Amino acid sequence: MLNDEADEYASLLSSFDLHFIGVSAPLEILEARERKRGDRVVGLARGQFDLVHKGGSYDLEMNTSEKLPAECAMEIIKKFNL
Repeated sequence: MLNDEADEYASLLSSFDLHFIGVSAPLEILEARERKRGDRVVGLARGQFDLVHKGGSYDLEMNTSEKLPAECAMEIIKKFNL
């Protein structure tokens, strides 16, 4: 499990088939996306980069700089037989 917060989600959603999916990208890509969106505080990606997945344990991990959103969705569907 990821942390106490994730444990709480797992408990609250225990009646569902719950999977934790780690979604990541290289810092340079995240910073470029942050600037392009224009509605983010610049520097937030850098500030959170080393914290977001700290202590994380996932059922599936994917790097969104390597795949299109539809490809990520298909990978999730296949992995969990959805």
